[in-house]
Parts: sequence; C-alpha cells; structure tokens
Amino acid sequence: MPRPAKAIAQQTRHYSRAQRLEREIVENGLKAARDDLTPPAWLNDAARKEFCRVVDEAGKVGLLDNLDLSILALYADSYSQYIEAAQHLKIEGLAPGGKVNPFQRVATDAAKTILQCSTKLGLAATDRLKLAVGRKTKQESPVDKWLQFIPQPGAKIWDDDE
Repeated sequence: MPRPAKAIAQQTRHYSRAQRLEREIVENGLKAARDDLTPPAWLNDAARKEFCRVVDEAGKVGLLDNLDLSILALYADSYSQYIEAAQHLKIEGLAPGGKVNPFQRVATDAAKTILQCSTKLGLAATDRLKLAVGRKTKQESPVDKWLQFIPQPGAKIWDDDE
C-alpha cells in the first residue's frame, strides 16, 4: 500500500529550489475556495451555532475550505444530537426503570462521529499538528567549546626555535 502524500513543507527529503517551487505551485492549485462555508438549511439552531463557531475559529488559520462543508455539517449535526441526548440523560438518568436509556446509544454514536469528523477537520491541536504546513526554520548550531583547542590549517603549533 503506498504511503499517503505529504505537503512539501512536511517533507524531510532534500528538494532543490526548483523542485520545491514546482511542488508548492501544484499544492496551491489543489486548494479550494473558502467563500461558501454557510450552514446548510437542514441543521437545527444548535448545530448552526456550532457550525458558525467552527468556521469562525478555523478561518483564523485558514483550516477549512468549501470541500469540508459536508464533514463540517455532519460534525455540527452530531454535536447537536450529543448535546440533546446528554440533556435527556441528565434528566432521566442512564437506566430509568431498570432499562437502558436509548439516549445513551445516541450520545455514544454522536460522540464517535464528532471525534471522527473533528480529526478529519483538524479541530484538535494534535490533529492540526499533523496538518501543519509551516516551514522548518534553520537554527544555528551551538558553538562547540572545545573547538578553540583544535589547530586551524596553516596555524603554527609549536615554535621551531626551541
């Protein structure tokens, strides 16, 4: 099975400047527009509110685009279902009358969907690190304190007069 492709900024292989520039141009051509991130009409109020919150926060770092609309809508809908199920569980309890509350299953399924969608969207910090495309900065190597004792080429090591 082939490895998944990585962004050029995540590559550890050495590329020439021309190769790096070519890859960056291709990657920039794959980016979609970000102008149509509006909540679908079928979302309820709580889901719309969460949808807009995520779009606002993710927009600050340019994380989402129009192709993420369906995953984001699924995330927001699951979030709304989880909140509603959690409220029912808080009122009714986990096992009212000795039977398992059906809202427990709804909450569990919604939580799984939330986690899967948030991973795809990069909503958690660890997921964003996997998606990070920042450039590595070159750091100066620390000066070796013993370097001063190594003779430099052409340096006189001892006096010939002695």
